Amino acid sequence: MRGAFIDLGAPDPESWARSEIDEDIPQLARLAFLRAVWRQIEEWREIDTVPALTGKVSGEVVALAVRVATQAAFHTALGVIGAIDDEEDVATPAAPGWRLVECDAEGLPTGRVLSGLHESFLAADPRGIEANDILDA
Repeated sequence: MRGAFIDLGAPDPESWARSEIDEDIPQLARLAFLRAVWRQIEEWREIDTVPALTGKVSGEVVALAVRVATQAAFHTALGVIGAIDDEEDVATPAAPGWRLVECDAEGLPTGRVLSGLHESFLAADPRGIEANDILDA
């Protein structure tokens, strides 16, 4: 199990694996989901051109646009993770709730719920800097 966490780049693979086993928390599924979200943010972090701006403005303006887009992607992802963690739409109390559940290799639900995603979101930053480049920008 530790190897799977290492493969996903967990900051402390032993701790994640221990929590999965000892506490029966689907930590591998949580980290895999959070890494998938971070891949979306990384696309903005790593973009070096903005087609709509290329050739029209200075590199400094393009860098600023990339920084703003990265921050927007980060905050949107954080908002979606918050909505998943809340498991209900508080704006419409009569609406049904939802849950993100772990599935096995065949796609069948294991019954374990992925919760508290916001608690590990920053730790799942693949650069290991807990979004400091985004939050400090």
